[in-house]
Amino acid sequence: TSLGGFYAYYFSALLSCPAFLFNPSLRSHQTLDRGIGNWTTFKKGRSYTFKREYLDQLATLKDEADQLIDPNLLYFYLAEDDDILDLSAIPNLFSNAAELKWYPNCGHSFSKFEKVLKELKQKAILR
Repeated sequence: TSLGGFYAYYFSALLSCPAFLFNPSLRSHQTLDRGIGNWTTFKKGRSYTFKREYLDQLATLKDEADQLIDPNLLYFYLAEDDDILDLSAIPNLFSNAAELKWYPNCGHSFSKFEKVLKELKQKAILR
């Protein structure tokens, strides 16, 4: 989800391969602005710094991807109740995506990932 979805979008564009995007942050260079500063990792408690220059790098990656992307390779799975990202523009931006589905009650972390994975396997999109 989120930043991982952004990287999936980028590599789909770069490698011309399908991408399965769960609540992707396609404007991560803007949405992560609030994350600049010093932080501690959740599990191990290690300190790290998220720098403003990282946002510039993300903006460059997005510009590159936007020039190369084939929307027919994109599969979007979006939470109706994402409380972090505004995903409302995605249907208009990617009207010719391979798939775009909304799911209720799964939040930003997309708690229905396992359900979607089963659906994809049933459709033989994933094996």
